[in-house]
Amino acid sequence: MKDIGERDILAPGDIEALVLDVFLRAGLTADSAAPVARSIRHAETAGLRRLGLGLVPHMVEHLRCGRVNGGATPHIVESGPAALTVDADGGFPCPAVAIGLETLCDRAQTHGIAVLSVRNAYPVGAGRLFLDHCAARGLVGFANIAGLVAHAAPNGSMVLEIEQRQLGLSQASPMMQSRVVPDRGTGRPIPFEGPLGPAFRLHHSFVAVRPSLWHHAPDPPVAVQNSGIAVSPVLLEKIINA
Repeated sequence: MKDIGERDILAPGDIEALVLDVFLRAGLTADSAAPVARSIRHAETAGLRRLGLGLVPHMVEHLRCGRVNGGATPHIVESGPAALTVDADGGFPCPAVAIGLETLCDRAQTHGIAVLSVRNAYPVGAGRLFLDHCAARGLVGFANIAGLVAHAAPNGSMVLEIEQRQLGLSQASPMMQSRVVPDRGTGRPIPFEGPLGPAFRLHHSFVAVRPSLWHHAPDPPVAVQNSGIAVSPVLLEKIINA
């Protein structure tokens, strides 16, 4: 039995393998499970714990209850010289971003700027994988997403809520002001946690820009790579049994 506060230490590769196995067992297709697992690993190595392994039980619950489409087949539906749109088919955003990311970066390097729009998708968790990929291609990345933000509940616990927010911009930018994402039918905030609520059909926009055209480019994000990541046994058990 582990002492209170003791943690299991998992290598980043072990985390990715664990998450991949969990989602495959939950019914997610292999084409979607692989980029989702990479995204969770990336969030963990960047220190974004609540949007890494902490998000997995919610994602599996939504997959099992049908709020997200486990059999989604994201596909490009529109394309222009410096823009493209991917329909996520009600699935997780990672696979949809993955099929358009290289094209987005290629077009940004050709035209100076390019936009990838992802529609009909699950909320974005960390989003750092996109920023890091742009940096690796010598580009500046930023995004306007329906993302997840942790807030304190009246009972003192932390709950995740969906808010429109930006990635990759300075915190001083007026564009950083987040707002709650309303349901298009009722106008009320879309509930995230739990099995009750509408299917997720959210829209996200990802932008890649040549640094020469972006005068206030942020420093490229750097993932924290270490010898292992501490995971609480309670969370680990919840993920394995999801």
